[in-house]
Amino acid sequence: MELLVSVLAELLLALVLTIALLLIAGALLGVSGLLSAWMWSARRRAGGPPPKRAWALRLGRAALLSLGGVILALVLLQTVLLAPVIRHLAARLEARAGLQLRVATVDAALLRGRVTLGGLELARARPGQPAVELRVDQVTLDVDLLSLLGDGPRVLERVHILGLKGQITTPAGERPPEPTRPRARLLIRALTVEDLALTLRDAGARERALTLTRLRVAPLRGDHLIYDILMHAEGSGALGPVALSITRDADETRWAFGGLELDALRPGFRELTMDLSGGTIEAAVVAREAPAPELELGLALRGLRVTAAGDATRRRKIAAALLSTALRARDPLHVSFTVALDPARFEGAMTLAETGLRDDVALGLARALTRLATGAREGGLRERATRAVGDR
Repeated sequence: MELLVSVLAELLLALVLTIALLLIAGALLGVSGLLSAWMWSARRRAGGPPPKRAWALRLGRAALLSLGGVILALVLLQTVLLAPVIRHLAARLEARAGLQLRVATVDAALLRGRVTLGGLELARARPGQPAVELRVDQVTLDVDLLSLLGDGPRVLERVHILGLKGQITTPAGERPPEPTRPRARLLIRALTVEDLALTLRDAGARERALTLTRLRVAPLRGDHLIYDILMHAEGSGALGPVALSITRDADETRWAFGGLELDALRPGFRELTMDLSGGTIEAAVVAREAPAPELELGLALRGLRVTAAGDATRRRKIAAALLSTALRARDPLHVSFTVALDPARFEGAMTLAETGLRDDVALGLARALTRLATGAREGGLRERATRAVGDR
């Protein structure tokens, strides 16, 4: 999403900035032409002698002709030349960013700052970086033209993405650090994505399907992309078989994931789930901005069972039995984390809330040891009594 938004914004802003410069030049030429014509007319009405040189008249004619040329260029750019200009800007962006970009159709109302792109294809394949292949049916962008004239961030009033399909493949091994570069000074007041279907594939050829019926983020800043998506989003969709719901209320955004079968996690988290069987996991992420930015991650574990393999050590079997008993007593088991965020760097410190599970396991272990010790004492007493009767 970050790559797509950045590419669209850079492509559109390059086009609209060119249009804005043409309009400014045309306006200046037009004003100068009208001013010179007014001066000539005022001098003639005053009855004064005409100027020795007709520079004012020539300047006025030149300005009006230039203004007409700018208007003609603008009309041609919005009709005949629009598609070639977009393709030229896309080619320059390809060479600079190391990606492939194709645009099938272009429609624009440049004076309003609106551009609609159809049949957009975006691909990127870099060593050590995720391979991206995206296709978009239609993208509509509305630009605040006045924001192009100031020193503040470039403002997109609305970005509407319809029909986003494709796949993202994560490479094996550790990703090399990306070169540090300043984030784009960009503000999207409202981003809407509809009909999204992505295939997320890792190096082990495991695939997960991400679908979004609708996602809306308002606002979305170029230097706080991930933070704003977490804090300012709302929508619905699914991650594989797990339903996803995103709701927003004032300064709080809640990401809720439906029941996920534990067996679906086993291929990716074998070491963590090798002794767990059955059960479901429900997850919720609550993002808050006030009084300080933080994330609260909550897990609800239902119907979990702990089993030890037949060749497991005796210690592991005892631990599995104790943990299984504790889980049954606390079903569902609620686990929560709190992450205090730094929005600028999207970093934070995580704190795990106390669940009481450790105390339950310790208590169960103490009871088991007590029963073992009591049984040993009773067994010893019975053995000594039997021996005494036999001696008699």
